[in-house]
Amino acid sequence: MCGISGILSLKKEEKITPGMIAPMCEVMRHRGPDEEGIHCHGPIGLGMRRLTVIDLDSGQQPIFNEDGSICVVFNGEIYNYKILRETLIKKGHAFRTQSDTEVLVHLYEEEGEDFLSSLNGMFAIALWDQKHEKLILARDRFGEKPLHYLCSSKRITFSSELKSILTTLPELPRLHTEAVYQYFLSNYIPAPLTIYDGIKKLLPGHYLRIVKGEISEIKYWDFTYEPDYTMGESYISERIYDLLEDSVRLRLVSDVPLGAFLSGGIDSSVIVGLMSRLMDRPVQTFSIGFKEEKYDESSFALEVSRAFGTEHKEQIIEASAIGLINDLVWYFDEPFGDSTAIPNYLLSKMTRQNVTVALSGDGGDELFAGYTRYFRMDARRKWNLLPRSLRKQLAATGRILPKHTRGKAFLQSLGIEDYPFFCLGSAPAQLEGLLSEEFKAETRDCNPYRFSEMYSLNGKGREFLSPFMYYDTKVYLPDDILVKVDRMSMAHSLETRVPFLDHRLVEFVATIPENLKLRKSTGEKIGKYILKKTFNSLLPEVIQKRPKHGFTLPVDLWFRDELREMALDVLSESHLKRIGILNPRAVSQMLHEHLQGKANHKDTLWSCFVFVLWYQNWIEMKHADESNRFSSVCQG
Repeated sequence: MCGISGILSLKKEEKITPGMIAPMCEVMRHRGPDEEGIHCHGPIGLGMRRLTVIDLDSGQQPIFNEDGSICVVFNGEIYNYKILRETLIKKGHAFRTQSDTEVLVHLYEEEGEDFLSSLNGMFAIALWDQKHEKLILARDRFGEKPLHYLCSSKRITFSSELKSILTTLPELPRLHTEAVYQYFLSNYIPAPLTIYDGIKKLLPGHYLRIVKGEISEIKYWDFTYEPDYTMGESYISERIYDLLEDSVRLRLVSDVPLGAFLSGGIDSSVIVGLMSRLMDRPVQTFSIGFKEEKYDESSFALEVSRAFGTEHKEQIIEASAIGLINDLVWYFDEPFGDSTAIPNYLLSKMTRQNVTVALSGDGGDELFAGYTRYFRMDARRKWNLLPRSLRKQLAATGRILPKHTRGKAFLQSLGIEDYPFFCLGSAPAQLEGLLSEEFKAETRDCNPYRFSEMYSLNGKGREFLSPFMYYDTKVYLPDDILVKVDRMSMAHSLETRVPFLDHRLVEFVATIPENLKLRKSTGEKIGKYILKKTFNSLLPEVIQKRPKHGFTLPVDLWFRDELREMALDVLSESHLKRIGILNPRAVSQMLHEHLQGKANHKDTLWSCFVFVLWYQNWIEMKHADESNRFSSVCQG
């Protein structure tokens, strides 16, 4: 686990030097506090910061093949590296380390660019082929590990973190208008966009090939939903159990202490239960709770811990945690409006004090239809039979009705093609009042449906819920959930592993009919039905029967109490006018309605709050005097 970076010059006369790569590595030291490695040769410079997890003594990067013509830096873990290594040795390849990184150069020698399809893991890879003057930049199938890049006529610059690329620029790039627009729609910025114009995120399951200045982006993996109605429930359960157990087994390989996040929900409980059966010592588990009982799940985590005999630690979060917000803004690099980043940050900090690697239960909701929004979409499936034009008219009618008109919310929800906004963020019409007139003029050409159209399945999903689950797996999971997990864990040099995202499991689950994921029986709807049935005998009874409980924070209460003065300052009219993106009057009205208890605008307010703090820290560099880190990455 580490952070990688590099520069490829497209000008033959330019030589990349270690002094050009070192600042890129230094600014993300938190991703790899143990070692630094840099290789420069002619037009290429590769760098990395390493967190030692496997082969502590000899796994230093960059790593080369036998004749030194292929060089790689790598962030992540290759879980099937031992099997690949044995095969490559039989084919005559000579290894000098025991690391998973070295497998990459020899596998590339053997299979060329197809080597990515043989990998089971999470990764961001930069591989330089000197003989062919070729650079390969690759990202894992689900986007567990980040990779950003900037292309110009002179250079290709890339890194695990945006701030690393900023160290190479004379001044900050301008803000990307569509990225800002999409942020206020979804509370995060979907790939390939970043907040800066010109800098992109590499899409999950894709790689870049750069050969003598020619750049190609290639998709090497995808999946679709093709339900197999011939499979029986028993066979499906057996297959899920075997695949997930093997996924957990592979993710237990480590030369350093290892544990697990435990929320007390189904997904993390299943992972911890499997770990307890596979490990020869008690699992170390870690959880977060809240003093507000409505939001607290710590009692369920404790029940699971007792059932599996884990060594359990928990921390109760109070509103004092909001003092961490400026730190979060630093680690995310761009606006990120998911407030659960705070407990993830604190959970990772506590976990890292005890272990170096932690397994998590992320991905289970997307695979097995666990989100409550799938219930809502399923309840409205009959409206999907109406012509699209009529649905849009009905939805529009709902938006223009007075606030408290009976049926307004129902009509608004009929625009099922608006799924990302209905379930996850703000509807496009809501931005009309939130954004300033000047910024709205700049966003007239922005398509709010860009990403729902980009991942529309093109008719491949034959069941009703497939398009929604596919969208969540391709957009919401990598650009919200996995971004949050990666940035908050790496802030504390903690490696996280996600067993549910083993691609073998994902591909199989996509063949399971949706009535085994979202089960309707005697008026009751059960999310993740087949997952619960599969692990029924493993889980404590209290966990089997508990309803879905989303991981949320008492942000609504914080805004009215401990966060009140800070919110009034950050979202003041003077600040908003200076930035020019948000409508000061609209934001002020929402804030005062919220503070007076007339409405709950917590999500929109948090999104605005985080954006303004990000702008102050990164664009205005308000906190440069408090910490040199903000000014050191922005040389302009």
